[in-house]
Amino acid sequence: LFRSISAGQDYSLYLKNDSSVWACGMGGVLGDGSTQDKSIPVQAVSLSKITAIAAGNVHSIFLKNDGTVWVCGSNLYGQFGNGTSDVNPHPTPIQVSLLSGITAIDAGNNHSLFLKNDGTVWAAGDNGWGQLGDGTTNIKSTPVQVTNLCSMTAVGENSVKDMMNVYPNPFSTQTTLQTDKLLKNASLTIYNLYGQTVKQIKNISGQTVILSRDN
Repeated sequence: LFRSISAGQDYSLYLKNDSSVWACGMGGVLGDGSTQDKSIPVQAVSLSKITAIAAGNVHSIFLKNDGTVWVCGSNLYGQFGNGTSDVNPHPTPIQVSLLSGITAIDAGNNHSLFLKNDGTVWAAGDNGWGQLGDGTTNIKSTPVQVTNLCSMTAVGENSVKDMMNVYPNPFSTQTTLQTDKLLKNASLTIYNLYGQTVKQIKNISGQTVILSRDN
């Protein structure tokens, strides 16, 4: 009957197998067009073909099967990612026109995360503790790309610096590195977010490197 669930601060979201969204709890964030609290789940309006849900502090995020993102609730910190911020709540879901090709979503206290189909991660909303991962602590109402999820340099004859494509990024088991120019006896160094060396590979030749957690 239900595909997934998500718990916010004072409300709950439910995604059914028919791709409809249901919610109960604090009003204004349930997506039913009302600001009234609901003790029994009600259906979110104007939402169909939903594949993922995410409940934050006072905002909800919905992902459709076409890669579009829909949101409702509070946008005080710009967590909708639509380039605006608003004191008044939005009880009816609206589409985030600045986002497309999204494959996964998540909601924090007053910020949002979006995973795109190219493997990049984007974020919007409150950033007082640097939670958006863009290297700043400034609130962002327009999605910004999370930086330094993967940092690499290639050094060697005919090597290319800062011109390397990585896909998927991030990755759990295996990824492919593709350079614009031919590498010959190059060395690859991968660093984590703290600048620590994670892996080094030497004597790389060619344009494509298959990197797994085992090598």
